[in-house]
Amino acid sequence: MVWRQNRSPRLSDELLPWRLEMAKFPVNGKAFIVTGACPGLDKWSIGAAIVTKLLDGGANVLLADMNGNVQEFANKLGPRAFAMVGDVTDSTFRHSLITAPMEIWGLQPQGLITAAGITRDAFTVKPPKDGRPAVLASLDDIRLVLEVNLLAPYCLARELVAHLLNVGMLSAKDPTLKVVIGFISSIVAHGNAGQAGYSMAKAAYLGLIETLLQEWGKYGVHVAGLFPGFTDTQMVEKVPPKILELQLLRTRSHKLHDPCDVAKQWVAALEEAEETQVWCDYFNHGAKAIRGANARLMAY
Repeated sequence: MVWRQNRSPRLSDELLPWRLEMAKFPVNGKAFIVTGACPGLDKWSIGAAIVTKLLDGGANVLLADMNGNVQEFANKLGPRAFAMVGDVTDSTFRHSLITAPMEIWGLQPQGLITAAGITRDAFTVKPPKDGRPAVLASLDDIRLVLEVNLLAPYCLARELVAHLLNVGMLSAKDPTLKVVIGFISSIVAHGNAGQAGYSMAKAAYLGLIETLLQEWGKYGVHVAGLFPGFTDTQMVEKVPPKILELQLLRTRSHKLHDPCDVAKQWVAALEEAEETQVWCDYFNHGAKAIRGANARLMAY
């Protein structure tokens, strides 16, 4: 495995007249929103693991999930954790998430981690069998996956930034770092058989993150991506064993990531925020964060 670094200048570096003034971003005392925050029945989720690491760092965390068990989970975590049950595709619920931290702790949200996601696994085309014609994957399922995994995080992020601009917390006159927004995905560049909709949604993060950095950096908003690869969560249990085995052969240790290790690295990366988004070594085991101004690392 060889790492190749690409330092080609980005459009924002050449044409846009601002530079995001980066600084340390300690989570202590800040309010964060984490979607997909409920742990699984017998496994940690990435969102739940990130919640606990943020709380360990002194943050106040609003947990969002469709699973009602998230409230019991939040109650066990103490007064700096609060849960709301709802659907992130619902604009009313998203608005309530954005305004709740001020009502609960007297703080505007300065962090958003979008870990909510769903899959609707199916091969794009199933070949004819027993005299029956080929079967196409459901477009309704693909639209739902795109809605939950891509459009809802995008909408929540833009509605948060609009809210903070409206209350005067963000301004183009002061580009110092004030807010961090993080998108999370286990599949970005390498795809996964049977998950065309999920792969489309997550691959779109690459262009979305670059675009939002260009648009929002002047306000002091850092947008980051965490792409750890296959992680030992309940969602991965749905992946057929043969496909999972093939994907794990692409990792260095041939094992699933531990969600708690991913969360630890992610929170550390937040506190060490730099000019460009966080990249993870999702082709190799270890969830190692790759950071650096205008540098992009890909595995070959």
